[in-house]
Amino acid sequence: DLATEKAQAVLVLSKTNADAQTILMEVEKKAGERKAREVKVDAELAFEKLGRDITDRGQGFDAQFETLNKELLIAKDAYEHANWGQAFTAFKGVISGCETVRKQDDLRKDAKEQRVSAENSRKDAKSQSADTLAKELFENGGRGFVRAEKEFEGGKFEEASAAWKSARQEFVNAAVFAESVTAYQKAKADFEKAVKESASQITEQQLRQYAAAEYGEAEKYSILGRETAGEPAQGKKHYETALAKYRAAVKKTEPFLIPQLRVVCEPDGAETKLVLGRDGSTNRPLTTDVAALSSKAPYRLERQQSYTLTVSKQGYKTHTETLVADWNGLKEKRVSLEKWNGPEAGRKWTAQLGGGVEMEFMPIAAGSFQMGSNNGDDDEKPVHQVTLTKPFWLAKTEVTQKQYQQVMGKNPAHFKGDENPVEQVSWNDAVAFCEKLTQLEQKAGRLPEGFEYTLPTEAQWEYACRAGTTGDYAGSLDAMAWYSENSGSKTHPVGTKQANAWGLYDMHGNVWEWCADGYDSGFYGKSAGADPVNAGSGSIRVSRGGCWYNFASYCRSANRAGIKPSDTSGNMGFRAAVVRK
Repeated sequence: DLATEKAQAVLVLSKTNADAQTILMEVEKKAGERKAREVKVDAELAFEKLGRDITDRGQGFDAQFETLNKELLIAKDAYEHANWGQAFTAFKGVISGCETVRKQDDLRKDAKEQRVSAENSRKDAKSQSADTLAKELFENGGRGFVRAEKEFEGGKFEEASAAWKSARQEFVNAAVFAESVTAYQKAKADFEKAVKESASQITEQQLRQYAAAEYGEAEKYSILGRETAGEPAQGKKHYETALAKYRAAVKKTEPFLIPQLRVVCEPDGAETKLVLGRDGSTNRPLTTDVAALSSKAPYRLERQQSYTLTVSKQGYKTHTETLVADWNGLKEKRVSLEKWNGPEAGRKWTAQLGGGVEMEFMPIAAGSFQMGSNNGDDDEKPVHQVTLTKPFWLAKTEVTQKQYQQVMGKNPAHFKGDENPVEQVSWNDAVAFCEKLTQLEQKAGRLPEGFEYTLPTEAQWEYACRAGTTGDYAGSLDAMAWYSENSGSKTHPVGTKQANAWGLYDMHGNVWEWCADGYDSGFYGKSAGADPVNAGSGSIRVSRGGCWYNFASYCRSANRAGIKPSDTSGNMGFRAAVVRK
């Protein structure tokens, strides 16, 4: 720069100074070389980076790279021949070309994103069945998609991007329209289904007679729904309105036609159950406006079907009758229940022993179970199915000393305690207790004729002991039983251990319990499948459950023992049952 300034100063004084002109020319040559060298580095770096960044050479990019490479070679050739001005301009052109190609690549990337978006919209539209429900819109989108592909492959990325955006919008429109068509079809189908379902019970004439306004509105909006099929969103609204109006018409008409039954009971508070004779299904009370006619909601019935009506209330005889639904509209049935002070299936029963002493019995429903066990002695085999066809009631606990004393006037127990189980009682003593309790209760008018207190049969005892279980015990033996491991060699107050699933205490342990049956080690191989009982008098009677001094195996649900009916001991007690004769 200093040489340039001096040379220019000399030339100002003498324009023909050859030395000054030579210096100036040399300076300008060096400056051109420096500028060309700098732009050469920039051009080479720009081309190299462009090659790394853009690896996809489709859509005309390969040709553009080839052109840029040629221009770079021309620029380098000019540079090698010291044509600094020409080299500078050529390198600048390469840099500009790289920027142009990069912008084209950005446009290509944007077009690819638009293609993905359009493709996703096409898939979504197809999932909505737009290819059939909105065929024209869907096909417009498809044609736009194809056009965009052509523009893209031709390197017209802006045009391709715009075409894919347009195609995407067509697919979106198709999906929206298809969705509205589907909703329209559903609304139409719902309306037609409601009409078809009610047609078997309510005629058009009846709807016009009892709900003219509502049915007229339903007709009007269903016609509008058909006429606006080409505008599915509007058509859907019409059909929804038609359905609401039709249901209102049916609801208004039903009380006049469909058989309904309202049961009015005396006394109030009884439980009613109406069972369809055909399949045993229970009808639920209606929740329509008809129910407002009474605090007791009516039952909705099927015309000409046979029903069994059951009305029950604790302390009253259960009322049962068969009805045939052959009437129109609402019918009121009045039922007066008779007083009943006897045991009722499914409900607890309490015997009044006198002196404020009671004995509570748990209800045991009829049912089937597998009796016996393969884990015990031969008299427990074979395991076989037993069905008890009648419900019964079994004392919640073993008979206590207080209860026995109240009925029999004596207490033979060795281990004294009012709430301890009575022991030192023979089978004959246990039977005598049950017979006397039956007489006392019947004399007092508390136990109806046809019922008696008795010892449970062996099958009833095991069924109740298992309480739905199938193992050796009805639960944890330590939690449920007083036996050799925890009794301390004595009896304990009843009901202090855990009950089984049916609310019965001490079925395992504490004291052995007499059963009604005679003992026969081979009885299981010949016993009846329903309500088995070995009624033979015999010299040995069955006892069950184990006691306070027994090992666990004696306390199993299936374990059996045979004892002389006259024998007594400090481990023999019993539990009473209530049965219908």
